Amino acid sequence: MEYVYNITEACTGCTLCARVCPEKCIAGERKALHVIDQSKCSKCGKCFDTCKFGAISKTDTNGSVELSPLPKKAAPKATHSSKPLADSCTECGACVDACSVITKAIASVGAGTATAKEAQVNPNACIGCLACVRVCPEDAIPNSTEDHVRIIWGKEFQMVRCPSCGVDTVTPLHSKWLVSRAKVAEAELITCDACKVNKTAATYKRIAW
Repeated sequence: MEYVYNITEACTGCTLCARVCPEKCIAGERKALHVIDQSKCSKCGKCFDTCKFGAISKTDTNGSVELSPLPKKAAPKATHSSKPLADSCTECGACVDACSVITKAIASVGAGTATAKEAQVNPNACIGCLACVRVCPEDAIPNSTEDHVRIIWGKEFQMVRCPSCGVDTVTPLHSKWLVSRAKVAEAELITCDACKVNKTAATYKRIAW
């Protein structure tokens, strides 16, 4: 039986459905209601199976409507420590997905105390890249970068500073990870974007047009 899938007002804008859609037919801003382009939808149901908030409905040819089920909370992994998240965390799993292609430092996100959610994290695997922070739709991951020190998941990183202007750029572990995989010179990684732009601009000025 073929179903028609729609996103309901229960959508939190976590973007998970859009990220798993093979047709790229789901659109919406972070923290805002998403919409399915029915003309492109292949009716595969991946969005329905993935949604963690019961926010996607499927309607059969008889008009019967079913909402995506709310998932059971995953049990914490004993080998990982529990780190607090802000209560705004919706357990969308975006941070887990982001880290899964980097160091797999975040194993799962589940219900914590009455005032905070918890993530099962292996701090030793964290390289301080902030990929999890950048994809979090609810800004729920506590972190800070002050006085050339970054703190996230209870771990401190001494920041590498731009050799031209001294602004913080990357952590040593993040730089090492990128150099080993992207085959990019470390000097390019530790130079801040502003100095790269200025260097390029200076190069253009020397050209006789």
